[in-house]
Amino acid sequence: MRTRPLTMNAALGLVLIALVALAAAVALADPDPARTPREPAQPVAPAQPAGSATAASTPPVAINQAEITQGVPADPDAARQAAAAAAAAKAGLDALPPVIAEIRATLDAAHAAVAELQARLQATDQPDARLALQQQIATRKQQAELDILAIQVRAAQARGDQALAAELEAAIAAILDPPVPASPAEPRPAPAGQR
Repeated sequence: MRTRPLTMNAALGLVLIALVALAAAVALADPDPARTPREPAQPVAPAQPAGSATAASTPPVAINQAEITQGVPADPDAARQAAAAAAAAKAGLDALPPVIAEIRATLDAAHAAVAELQARLQATDQPDARLALQQQIATRKQQAELDILAIQVRAAQARGDQALAAELEAAIAAILDPPVPASPAEPRPAPAGQR
């Protein structure tokens, strides 16, 4: 019996399964055992009457406002962590470990971008524009996967798990430069009309 090589979809499926398993392992291996996942990060403020929003109820911004305005944070890691924390707070995920929150923020951003591209795709009937939008959607989905793998590589390296980091980097390389499929071991027969 001849085995067939993994298709790209099957390989991506395996990578996604590995990502989910790694995310679960990271969530279970929380480095701060004193904090339980159900404890809120901050006490919940009492509800304010409508129209009485105060500056005290507004959460502080983690990054300098001038840096936000200029679009260039002084510390890219701080910006990434602040963005992940803001996205986690928005989604009510304060109890998640930072790596999972960053992955969630990446996924949320990718889903929003893909949804916007799909809306544009539905709104156009020009074949060339539709093809370009479909390619942009595919590229954005692949970029999200690469971003998540990069987050996992950084987390594995921070934990000192070089073997896992190397495995994840190999997965990134396989996505960026997929291996060329080998030619079949048995030659195909000639078509019936050309013998």
